[in-house]
Amino acid sequence: MTRCIICDKEILEELKADTDAEKFCLNTNEHIIPNAIGGYKIVRDFICDGCNNDAGNKWDAKLSKSFAILCLIFKIQRQRGKNQPVECISSQGEVYYWSADNSLMKKNKVTLIKSTEDDSTIAYKLSSSDEKWLIKNIKNIEKRYKKIPLSNEENQELLDKHKQNVDIDYLQSSHSLDKPQYQSMVKTSLAYAYSIGVKKDYFDKTLSFLKLDDCSFVPFGSYDISDCIVNRPIGIPFHCVAIDADPQSKLLLGYVEYFGIYRYIIQLSDTYDGQKIHQSYAIDPTSAQEINLDVKFPLDQIVIQECLNNKYRSDKRLSKRFENMIKAFQLQPHLEEIKGIIRNTIFEEFVKNSKEDITKEKPEIFRNIALETQQFLLNSVLSEFKKEDIPEGQVNQYLTYYFFNEDENES
Repeated sequence: MTRCIICDKEILEELKADTDAEKFCLNTNEHIIPNAIGGYKIVRDFICDGCNNDAGNKWDAKLSKSFAILCLIFKIQRQRGKNQPVECISSQGEVYYWSADNSLMKKNKVTLIKSTEDDSTIAYKLSSSDEKWLIKNIKNIEKRYKKIPLSNEENQELLDKHKQNVDIDYLQSSHSLDKPQYQSMVKTSLAYAYSIGVKKDYFDKTLSFLKLDDCSFVPFGSYDISDCIVNRPIGIPFHCVAIDADPQSKLLLGYVEYFGIYRYIIQLSDTYDGQKIHQSYAIDPTSAQEINLDVKFPLDQIVIQECLNNKYRSDKRLSKRFENMIKAFQLQPHLEEIKGIIRNTIFEEFVKNSKEDITKEKPEIFRNIALETQQFLLNSVLSEFKKEDIPEGQVNQYLTYYFFNEDENES
């Protein structure tokens, strides 16, 4: 017998007409990472259909709204549904809609310009980047008021599509997270823990955060002090959830990371006495492909407690990760060209400086050193990338400047 973690009713595969709804509920597929932000992996026997719908509307929907602009920037692949347009504000304070094709549409707006007391003269200003919407609404207003006394200059302004470059503050356009979004995150950690064999009995304390509106216990904290991902892929806005269950320390810990940017540690239990477990699941939402990540947890209980007290939150580091992820993601199309240049550079340096032809006499040594050096240089390019997008055909010049300009290195 299995019960829903929220309502505690017994979960059944089928509900009949005479089933007691007070005692039983229907099984369902629960996305461990919400589908709306690119999650695919599901778990059953964890939550019932009714609670799944409620949690989706109350928690997951708000989480996906907070990350909606990132879903558009990274063009995530959803299992079902489409990425929805996002309302965002430019640095000039204008409101735009960012659509799934990465186009910016100025928010449709009708403004009353002037009106006499007897309404004999009325004028409206329409602003939009949607020409069809403008024409339709101009005709509607003409039909209603017979005439719109606008000058030729004003009419020209109506059909301005505002297709110039618009500077959007990505971070400011992302909504800050609040309790519903954090409830979704905690649910993700619990769902993954259950899917890999952790019993629900250990979740009782953490579940109070999900069930009680006035719960004072906060089982998580931002972890910005160091990187828990040992083999972090650069430029991939992955989602990751990991579990570390240690009967010796009694700690059952979860780790959740969104888009390779937002990082949290969750204490699911401090009385764990089950089997030792250390597993993780990660997905690249831009391709819907799973990726293998090695997550290293900080297991010191003092560190965990300080994390729960939010002592390891850093908005400055979060902003920097946000900026670096977007720039590194934009660099992805150049990866193969960069790798080729680095390979050639390594080979040329070995041939020029080696007293013996190591590429022929000791090919295995050369191959291992070359691969390690290539990965180091590649990570350096991507992680420290601070310039504008590299124009096509200029990657070689950029790498030469970045790595081999002595004045630049000395500074």
